[in-house]
Amino acid sequence: SYAAAFDYPVCRECCLLQYTGQKQAQECQSVDHAGPACRAIGHPVFVDDEITPMRNKTLLHRHRGTLLFVVLVVCFRSAIADWNYVPTGSMEPTILPGDEVLVNKMAYDLRLPLTGISLWRRDEPKRGDIVTFESSAAQKRLLKRVIGLPGDTVSLHRNRLSINGIPAQYESAMQSQDAFTLNEIIAGFEHIVRVEHGRSGVLQDFLPVFVPPGFLLVLGDNRDHSADSRVYGLVPRRELRGRVTRVLASLDTENRYIPRSDRFLRVVK
Repeated sequence: SYAAAFDYPVCRECCLLQYTGQKQAQECQSVDHAGPACRAIGHPVFVDDEITPMRNKTLLHRHRGTLLFVVLVVCFRSAIADWNYVPTGSMEPTILPGDEVLVNKMAYDLRLPLTGISLWRRDEPKRGDIVTFESSAAQKRLLKRVIGLPGDTVSLHRNRLSINGIPAQYESAMQSQDAFTLNEIIAGFEHIVRVEHGRSGVLQDFLPVFVPPGFLLVLGDNRDHSADSRVYGLVPRRELRGRVTRVLASLDTENRYIPRSDRFLRVVK
C-alpha cells in the first residue's frame, strides 16, 4: 500500500484515503505526510507500527462475507447434514465403493456444532437404519447397519442371523460367480445382504450376544467383508453421528472413476 512505503510517521487520513481508493488521496500525496500541512487540515499522524493493525482490520472487513460463509458451512456439516465418501465395500450391495452419501446429522441428536456434544436427544435408532459413528474402538468413522437394539439377543450361525431366538428368512435376489445376493427378512424389516460362495471364517458365526442399554449391534451388508460389531464390539449410543438417507453421487472406482449416473440421488434402504 501507499502508507506502507513510509518508514517515518505518516498521515492517518491520507493512508485511509489511499486504502479506500478515493481520489482525494492523489491530492494529499503532494504534501508532507508528517508535517504542518496535514496537521493544519486536521489530519492525525501515526507511526508505521500502527499501519499493520489497520491493514488486518481492513482485510477482515473485506473478506467478512467469505469467512462467514465458511463458518456457516462448517457448522452445517457438523450439526445438521453432511456428505461422506465411502471408500470400501463393507456395505455392498446397498452402498458401493465410490458412493458419496448424504448423512442426516439431526436424525438422533441436536448437537453443539464442532463439539459432538448432544444438546437434545431427538430420536432413537431403529433396526435397519444405516448409521455413521465415530468408533473409539476402530479410531475412525464407520458406516454400518443397525441390527441389534438395546434388550435384543443376537446371534449368527453360518451367516444366518437370529434375533431374540427368531431366525431370519432368506430369499435369493441374485447370484454371481463368487457371491449370493439375498433378501434378509427379520424382525419386521427387509434388506439385501451379500454372502460369498463356500466361504468359511470367524466372521460367519458368533454366539448369542445380549445388547445392553446404551449400546447397538451393527453389521455390514457385505457379511464376509465387514469389520463391524464382530470385530470392534458393540457401539455406544453416544458415538452415533447420523443416519444415511441417500446416495448423492457415485464414481466407479474400478473403471477410471466414471460416474454411475443411475445411483445419483438414490434413496438408501
